[in-house]
Amino acid sequence: MPSTSPIAVPLLLLLCTACGSPARDPEPRETAEVRPEPPPPAPWTETFMAPATLVAEEVRIEGPPGLIEHVAVAQDPDNISYVSRAVPQGLLQEWTVKPSGSDEPIRGRMDALDLAVTRRLVVLERPAAVPLVVEARGEVWWRRESDGREQRGPSLRLVGDGPR
Repeated sequence: MPSTSPIAVPLLLLLCTACGSPARDPEPRETAEVRPEPPPPAPWTETFMAPATLVAEEVRIEGPPGLIEHVAVAQDPDNISYVSRAVPQGLLQEWTVKPSGSDEPIRGRMDALDLAVTRRLVVLERPAAVPLVVEARGEVWWRRESDGREQRGPSLRLVGDGPR
């Protein structure tokens, strides 16, 4: 019987455990991708769903969560500066016509309300359920298309009715 060195047995065990093929994953199975349903839209006022136009030097829109999903503003970095920041009252977005910019107003839309603002547009989305308020100042002109109703003056305040 051959003699075995005291080191040979542990070395043989080590070699046996080191040799072998990597474990293979089982055949991949086709699985249906599960996507969660998006949450239903938050209740929203219908006050500004009728086509209308608002022209003013300054406009401030303040409202509940979801407001920024209802506002769209054309971006023109050559003529308009834009700032977005969190403030204690909520998310504040501000567009200002640059002094060296053209005479083009800030163009935007909230629901069906078209906006033309010649100096500054501020949108504040508050974290709480608050009324939707549009305040305009400086040579204000507002017109509702459906009935031709019109208002002019130094200021205007429009308040959205309760959400539906």
